Amino acid sequence: MRDGRLRAWWRMAAEHMALLANCHRASKRAHWWVPADFNPYERKPRTGIPITAENIEILKTVFVNGKEP
Repeated sequence: MRDGRLRAWWRMAAEHMALLANCHRASKRAHWWVPADFNPYERKPRTGIPITAENIEILKTVFVNGKEP
């Protein structure tokens, strides 16, 4: 029950923050904010390159040794 109440409060707060952010955008062509951007319970999973030993070795040769892979 406590978790549901926190989610409801965050949903309301996120809606207000999105409204305020959209009112004060820099330009009319700028990114539209949605409540999910401010709600920690609705965070999107991160996308990117997974960290592996092979990736670390490539970064090491480029940044530490100064050579191209």
